[in-house]
Amino acid sequence: MTHEYEMIDQNILLYEARLKHIDEFCRQSEKLIPTHPEIDIQTQLIPIKAARESLVTLIKSAKTDLEGSDANKSVKPHHHLLWQEITTELERLLKPFETLLPIVQTSSKNE
Repeated sequence: MTHEYEMIDQNILLYEARLKHIDEFCRQSEKLIPTHPEIDIQTQLIPIKAARESLVTLIKSAKTDLEGSDANKSVKPHHHLLWQEITTELERLLKPFETLLPIVQTSSKNE
């Protein structure tokens, strides 16, 4: 694997780890639905779950692109540009979760 492909693979693993944190946050939020109906958590989770699905789609796309490329050949310029587009979109999707991720990490350690 070339250095670029290794970096892309590491980034995919990072985004998958973030996805796990988002999933954990959603699970914890759903546990609060019965005890806090006034907050309307379920409605607030709708856009989060939609963004999560977009994130899953982008990660799958990135993995397919990486697995479908021949690492023994020289890196094609379009591959790098495609990954930049995917990364930009992933970062845009993760922006709303940035403040939540440390909470999820902390609460996961406490369980």
